[in-house]
Amino acid sequence: MKSGAFLAILSVFLLVSPAQSLVDNCTVDPEALTWFKYLTFYAWNIQTGNWTNLGQSSALKPLQAFHNMSTGGDVKQGMLELSSVFFQPMQEVNASLKGLTLRQDAYSQWEAQIPAIQAAVDEGAVQGFFLGDELVYSNITWDQLNRTASLVKQTFPSCFLYYNEGGSPLYGGSNINGFHEPYPFVPHSFDFVSSDDYHSIDTQESPRWFYEKYLYPKMSAAQRAFVVPPVFAWLWRANTTVTSWDLQQLEEGHGYIQWIGQDSRIVGVNGFHLASYPPQDLGLSYPLPLTLQCYQALATQLRDAARTHRT
Repeated sequence: MKSGAFLAILSVFLLVSPAQSLVDNCTVDPEALTWFKYLTFYAWNIQTGNWTNLGQSSALKPLQAFHNMSTGGDVKQGMLELSSVFFQPMQEVNASLKGLTLRQDAYSQWEAQIPAIQAAVDEGAVQGFFLGDELVYSNITWDQLNRTASLVKQTFPSCFLYYNEGGSPLYGGSNINGFHEPYPFVPHSFDFVSSDDYHSIDTQESPRWFYEKYLYPKMSAAQRAFVVPPVFAWLWRANTTVTSWDLQQLEEGHGYIQWIGQDSRIVGVNGFHLASYPPQDLGLSYPLPLTLQCYQALATQLRDAARTHRT
């Protein structure tokens, strides 16, 4: 019997709603805390995401402010987004093509920012880097990805390096423009990688199935993965409401949490997405109240585990 069905039956006897039963069980098995470390979201911001343990931004100031909120063993860590340093919209170079291209001044841009980044790393505000989203799918070649990742890792070897890839390069070797782009393996400079796939976690061809079939075989034994659970409400879809999306994403989140507890290759969550783009693309902080409670419970578990580890 699936866990969702079991909780639904159990709730009848306990007079607790199925949704509340899911919220009350949004934690991983304690053993998973030996591999699961990070919780953050796309479109993270310090105003609505200060309860997470990993912030992400393309600017240093929000990450430094977030780190300054650390108390005791609750250390607020930062992940600096680097996509705009190295890449620019392809349409600025060739209006007939989509996606991204490597900036001509990418390496000088990087060199110029190193002193400020180094200071943030030294103070503990930046622990890692997010190179970009769906990069090979978005027209960046694998060779460009590999060279850029190597440069960042060589400059800051003590920091983790992470990026998210789209599905097409992993299973089909193609990008957003339909060009063939070989993807032999996740470049070795990356510590972490993810792929965003929003098929339901309960379907046969679920994100877990995708990772095991297409992503994990391209990772080295030392590399680990983030997962990208959906935490959005797309109201442009017919016959949907914020409430229906909230219930759906709560169930999805619970499924991801179960997966994390069973898979030691998963080091973090980078949910899509925290902020809202009204009126029809709403994020977790809209709020989606039940889904928000679920991830906040998971964040509390991570913070408590970190405090215990540091004392």
